[in-house]
Amino acid sequence: MSSRREIHVRVKMGMVEMNDVHQHFRPDVDIFFYFKATKRDLQGIKENDIEGESYEDDGCDFHGLHRTDAGIWPFWEPHFDFQSETEMAFITDYSYWIKGDIIYGRKNILPKLQQRINHTAFPYDRQIVDVVLLSNNCLFRRWDIANNCPKEQRLSYDEWHVQGMLNALADLWDLERIRMRIQADEENMNSKATIFLYVQREHEYYTFNISLMLFMIVSLQTWIPNFPYNESRYDFALQLVLTQIAFRFVTQNLIPLTSYLMYLDKFMLL
Repeated sequence: MSSRREIHVRVKMGMVEMNDVHQHFRPDVDIFFYFKATKRDLQGIKENDIEGESYEDDGCDFHGLHRTDAGIWPFWEPHFDFQSETEMAFITDYSYWIKGDIIYGRKNILPKLQQRINHTAFPYDRQIVDVVLLSNNCLFRRWDIANNCPKEQRLSYDEWHVQGMLNALADLWDLERIRMRIQADEENMNSKATIFLYVQREHEYYTFNISLMLFMIVSLQTWIPNFPYNESRYDFALQLVLTQIAFRFVTQNLIPLTSYLMYLDKFMLL
């Protein structure tokens, strides 16, 4: 068997968590791929490794594969990893199908990644979140067949190589577009697929719950001249200062920790 293996990939990308305060995020990555099986792959697949019944989908028959009694796949499989992982990824699904000499696969992974984010324009910022998928035993190629594949691997359109959604983050971020770039090092048999998510922050929450509330607190200072020159004036001024400090402590967990001033910081200093 040749050591050169090529797999054709497409990706469905979601986002389960994005904590830009601590600058880490957890994407939901569905990796769809297929490759041509070698004779050794086909020899390794025994009759009891194939599901007894195939399902017919749009005129195409696909036989589901399952692990052997030893808990391993009876053929060669690609290895996937992620760049900038902070902990071991959680795999929720790993499935294979076969049709003729083509093996189709789907792997659903939830890694925890870290990325330095520029918050200068917070909360009116746009970000490019990149997820880098790596492999050290195969070459990535773009998916070059239509959706005549197992239904579990389909995207919304045949021509798509990557599809994105924000899931639980829909109220905080707006996905503008998503694209994927594939690089393959044929000499060292390494591959890298970089998925770029172009997102824009929905700033209304910060505008109305932080900026506007702070503006109202500061505006109360205009009432200070209405108090006579006695302890009531000083009490009112002191209460405003303490309110601003308390408001800052309450909202600090919602604001990214940075070593530079953000747009929101500059507003608070005015």
